Amino acid sequence: MIKDISEAKERLEDYGDLDEAKIDDIITELADSDVDVYNFDRHEWMRESEENLTLVEEAIDEFGWEGCDKNLDSAIGLAQYCANQHLLQEAWEVMKKHKSIPF
Repeated sequence: MIKDISEAKERLEDYGDLDEAKIDDIITELADSDVDVYNFDRHEWMRESEENLTLVEEAIDEFGWEGCDKNLDSAIGLAQYCANQHLLQEAWEVMKKHKSIPF
């Protein structure tokens, strides 16, 4: 799970070739790969803050209970994916603004 924008920026920098034409695919790949695998870790993340619980509720609202496989663990995973994606997108925008993209 990506914790903050600084960590998101590191993930993008570590990726290597950040082709702007492929950035959406890169962000999707990184966001997915940083979702917690173990349900215990997912539940711990959800309990860490009200904001994380709100993200889970938003994932259920956005994807529907059916879209979450009618499963809280899946809903938490989708919430983490969305949170990761958001942080990576923010980091990308900061990198573009400050021209710190490793091409």
